[in-house]
Amino acid sequence: MLTMNSIPGNIREIAEGYKKEGEVIEVFPAKIELKSSVYYYFNYIPKNEKLLVKENGSILPVDQIEWEALVANSYNNAINVFSTVGENWKRRKTLQIYKNVQKQLHQVEPLFRGVPMEVKEAYSDYCRIPKVVIENQEIIVNNVKKALEHVKHFRETELITYEDYSYLLSLQLGLAEAGTKQNEVQMETYHSRVKVLRYLKEMKTSLFDVKTIYAIKMLKFHHKRMHTDQPRTKSEHEDMKEAYRLKEESKLPITERTGASEILNDLRNSRSR
Repeated sequence: MLTMNSIPGNIREIAEGYKKEGEVIEVFPAKIELKSSVYYYFNYIPKNEKLLVKENGSILPVDQIEWEALVANSYNNAINVFSTVGENWKRRKTLQIYKNVQKQLHQVEPLFRGVPMEVKEAYSDYCRIPKVVIENQEIIVNNVKKALEHVKHFRETELITYEDYSYLLSLQLGLAEAGTKQNEVQMETYHSRVKVLRYLKEMKTSLFDVKTIYAIKMLKFHHKRMHTDQPRTKSEHEDMKEAYRLKEESKLPITERTGASEILNDLRNSRSR
């Protein structure tokens, strides 16, 4: 893993020459190989302005390294996503919770035999939730695991390539899509859940065994913690919008994506006159 102390002295001196009073410099933990050139990538804290320095010590102007700078920034952001949001999603007890929901729905299944078609369809729709959430939680867990293993590997080799960037970006897109599907299935099935729980409420619980009564109680409990037909909070709404944006913008050239100009403006590499 590269550190400010481990990089060549001439490269460190170049980076320090761009440092402003009170700032701390961080170097990306690996050199970045793009288009047959190798770069060191520096971050100046607290402004989070960046500097790309070629391995030979030359510093190209921004207009000559736009693509390289945007790839480096995107790669760094992806790592941050996995180490923060991704790790948080992985740690959630989602698998345990929705496996229980699956069991609870199975427990009440006999109550939906011979019922009106609209109620039966609502029950079937409800059953989609644990299946979709569990499948996508497994994707989340696997993608986070793969991403963190990848980060560990490049910290050891101290070199990344464009292929590494593409791989990590595909894992990030998979993470975002999986989280979005988990949210969408809850919103899509909201009215079905309401219909099923209303039907169960109207039945005489005194006729049920203890396991069925408990299952109904837990279904109500988890229903209240799922999305309605809208995201529960503003932050969740923003997370979903960001996931949609990431998916759509992955189809665009990196220089045309949202925020590209701002990222380039934060480079301390010189501007051509």
